Amino acid sequence: AMENWGLITYREVDLLIDEAKASTSRKQRVAIVVTHELSHQWFGNLVTMEWWDDIWLNEGFAAFSEHFCVDALFPDYKIWDQFTTDAMGTAMRLDALRTSHPIQVPIARAEEVEQVFDAISYCKGSTVVRMVECVVGAENFQKGLQIYMKRHSYGNTKTIDLWNAWTEATGGAIDVAQLMHSWTSKMGHPYLTVVDEKFEDNKVTFTLEQNWFLADGGDEASAEASKTLLWSVPLMFATSTYESSQAVIMNEKRQTFTLDLHSKDDWLKINAGQQAMVRVAHSKEMIRRLTPVITSRKGLSAVDRGALLLDTYALAKAGYVPVESVVELLRGYTDEDCLSVWSSLSGVLQGLNLLMEEVGGAAFDAYKAFAKKIVMAAFVKVGWTPKDTDGHSENLLRSTLIGLLDCFCGSDEEVLKEARTRFDAHFEDPSVLPGDLRGTVYCIVLQNATGDVEYNKLLTAYHATEDNSMKKFVMSCLGSTNNPILKMKTLDWAVKGDDVKLQDFFYCIGGVSSSAAGVAMTWKYYKDVS
Repeated sequence: AMENWGLITYREVDLLIDEAKASTSRKQRVAIVVTHELSHQWFGNLVTMEWWDDIWLNEGFAAFSEHFCVDALFPDYKIWDQFTTDAMGTAMRLDALRTSHPIQVPIARAEEVEQVFDAISYCKGSTVVRMVECVVGAENFQKGLQIYMKRHSYGNTKTIDLWNAWTEATGGAIDVAQLMHSWTSKMGHPYLTVVDEKFEDNKVTFTLEQNWFLADGGDEASAEASKTLLWSVPLMFATSTYESSQAVIMNEKRQTFTLDLHSKDDWLKINAGQQAMVRVAHSKEMIRRLTPVITSRKGLSAVDRGALLLDTYALAKAGYVPVESVVELLRGYTDEDCLSVWSSLSGVLQGLNLLMEEVGGAAFDAYKAFAKKIVMAAFVKVGWTPKDTDGHSENLLRSTLIGLLDCFCGSDEEVLKEARTRFDAHFEDPSVLPGDLRGTVYCIVLQNATGDVEYNKLLTAYHATEDNSMKKFVMSCLGSTNNPILKMKTLDWAVKGDDVKLQDFFYCIGGVSSSAAGVAMTWKYYKDVS
C-alpha cells in the first residue's frame, strides 16, 4: 500500500476481505496494513522527516502504531503478544547479521533509500519506539508525541526533535537522546550473560554482562570490538510475585542487580515482557527454576515463555550455549496452548528440523518423533474443525498447529487421509476447507502425491479464480511438492512468464525452499539465472 495524503492506494489482497473465504491471518493482515497506512497521515505526512536518513521516523512509527491501533480496535487479536515473535523477532534476526546497518544511515542520494526500506527501519524502528514507551511511561510517551506533532506540523524533522519532545515530556528527568543514541546510531544489539548469581531465602543478586550478538558467533575482530560496544538497555524483571513497573537502565559492561524473592525456590525472568531488544542467556540455575513454571503456565506470561525459548535457540545457533539446552527447554512445553508461544515453538521446531534433516539417519528420526509428540499433544485439543466458541487466537493456533502437522506428521496415515479428503472435496464445496487450513492441506497433499494430478489441479484453480487470496495460497504451496521436476517448474513459472506478478514471485520461491533439498535447488537456480 502507499500512504499518499488524500488517496491511500492498496493492493486488493491487502484491502478487500471476503468474510466467507478469508483466513484469520488474512483478516489480521488487512487490519495491520490499513492501520499502518492511516498512521502515516501523522508520521510521514503531517510531519515528515527532513531527509531519507531519518526514514525510520516514518516507517518505524507506522510499524509501532499499526500494533497500537489494532490492539485498540481488536483486543482479542493479542497483537502485542505477536509483536515479540513477528516484528521484533524479524528485526533481531536481520540485526544479528554482519550485513546489518544502523537505523539512521547516511543517504547521499535519494536513490540509495531503497537500501534501507527493510526490517531495520520498520521492525527495529518500531521496537525502539516501544522501548522508549517502556522507559518514559505511557503518559509521558503520549505527551511527548503531542508536543512533537504540534511543534512540527506541516514541517520537517530529524530524530533529535523527537527525542527532545520526549525529554521535555518527562520534565527533563530522562535524557531520551542520550538513552536511545546507541540504538539508532549503531548496527546490532547485545546479548546478556549471567556471570554471577546468588539466590538466598528472600532475594537474588546477579551480575549481567553485555556483548555484541552476532548470528554466526563472531570472531576475534568482533570479540575485540565488543569490548568497547555499549548499549543503554532498559530492563524489566519478573518473579512469582513481582514484575517491574519501571525499567532499570543497564548502561555498563557489567552491572549488578538485586531483587526480592517470595521464597528460596522462587524464579526470575530477565527482560520481562521482552521490552528490550536483547537476547538473554539465563543461567542453568535460572532455567531450572523456570522450567516447572513454563510447564504449568502459571505466573510466567505467554510472551516470556516464548521469548525464553527463542533466546535460547538464537544463542545456540550462534554457538553461545549448547544446542542440547534448546531440546531440554522444549521438554517443558508439553502442555502449551497459547498462540504466541506456539509461534515461537513453530519457528524453533522447524529450524531444528532443517538442521536435523542435514544430519539425517537415526538422529533425524528421533528428532521427528520428539517434535511430533509435542505437536500432537497440542493438536488433539484443537482438532481439524473450528468450534463455535473459537475466537481469533484459537483459529490462528489451529492454523499454526496444522502447519506443523505438515512438517512433522504430513506422512502420518490419519493426517494424510483427512487432508486428502478435504482437498478433494473443497473444489466442489469450498467451505470444507476454510482459509485457515487451506495452505497447509495443499502442502500435505502435494508432498505426498505420486504424480502431477494434484499439482495441476491447483494450477488450474489459480487460473480460474479472481480471488487474490486464493492465488496466494497456490503460489505459496506449489513448490512444496517433493517432485524435483515440479519444483523446477514452479521456479520457472515464478520468474519466466506473465502468470505471476513481479511483486509475488517470492511466494513461489518460499514454497520451493521449504525443505533442505529445495533450499539447495533454489540457491543453484538463483545463481544460474542471475
